[in-house]
Amino acid sequence: LWTPDGTRLFIGLETSDIQVVDTAALGVDDTGVGAVVDTWRGHSGTPMSMAIDSAGARLATGADDGTVRIWDLVTGRELMVLGAGAGSIDGLAFLSGDQLLVAADSDRPLRLYDVSPEGRGEVLAVRTGEQIFGIDFSPDGTKLISLTFGGEFNPAGITIWDIATSSPQLTVDGLDWFSFDGVSFTNNGERFVVQDWDEGLEAMDAAGEGWGPVQLRDATTGGVLMSFAETEGQNRQTPGFSADGSVLAIGSTGSFDDVGKVEVTSTASVHDAATGELLHRLNHGDWAVSAVAPSPSGDRLATATCERGIVTIWDVTSETILWSTEEPNCYAGNAYSPDGSYVAAAGLFSAPTVWDTTTGEKRFDVVAHNGGAYSIEISA
Repeated sequence: LWTPDGTRLFIGLETSDIQVVDTAALGVDDTGVGAVVDTWRGHSGTPMSMAIDSAGARLATGADDGTVRIWDLVTGRELMVLGAGAGSIDGLAFLSGDQLLVAADSDRPLRLYDVSPEGRGEVLAVRTGEQIFGIDFSPDGTKLISLTFGGEFNPAGITIWDIATSSPQLTVDGLDWFSFDGVSFTNNGERFVVQDWDEGLEAMDAAGEGWGPVQLRDATTGGVLMSFAETEGQNRQTPGFSADGSVLAIGSTGSFDDVGKVEVTSTASVHDAATGELLHRLNHGDWAVSAVAPSPSGDRLATATCERGIVTIWDVTSETILWSTEEPNCYAGNAYSPDGSYVAAAGLFSAPTVWDTTTGEKRFDVVAHNGGAYSIEISA
């Protein structure tokens, strides 16, 4: 997770540590270890989620030890420890005003905490239900969206909650749980992206999953605003919006023939987020796209793969590769820095790597620890 000004990067490792990286010192030596300026310890499990409050004063981290910890962003001092439950904390978000924090627990609860100085972490509301895969606040801080599913190979559901009343405003069922590791509103909070579940679709895998098209839905009614037909029959769509919200990129890990046989034809498609128009299709070859991240301006796209650990920067307009590199890693997420000068990829086999987006030069690779990272996110 980057700080809003892009000067520091926080990395959660499988060793339970949180490393603080000074981005100005990237590439201090051949190993890049000089960029690690601090290591915060407290969790007893892998940090799975992070969030920075809007004031840039506190960092919240959630781990698979079932706890949420609040840190002073400047000193690294641990301010609060919140016992969330038995499951992994897979999502965190501060509510506008920074007094409330929502934690998504894989053991099914959705918990709302008072993290003000007076609140001392008291739980204000608990929403139990199905297993939660991701959460996000609307930009105005009035709504919360959660992605849940009730069991393996069962359709997922989206719930949008009213923060003031702690009650559900909208529930949409029948979605593909396998597609996203999280969920988010568009930058105006009026829409969200999901993948439809189509049990009648012939394009299924051996387990009987049916991947319908990726859809853009209305956050008030749940109605389908756009449906991206070219994504039907492809699994693990990984959407990403540009910072200005004008461009939506979708990655795919493959497609299927008429009898359900897998044919790997991985692509990254770039769409006009307002109209859904397909602007560009980037052919990624034989390796499945596991993560996509548009640049802040939307004119470039970073893609990453798990197989072979390939990270590629594309010129979207010309649909050409600017540079590509391969690392011994399985990348599960990637992100641009706020100014677009760096791209980071999170790998399952080792901690993230950071590259210069213009030259492709590797600026930083954490070699001091053996832990992997599962996600990368840029703060707004």
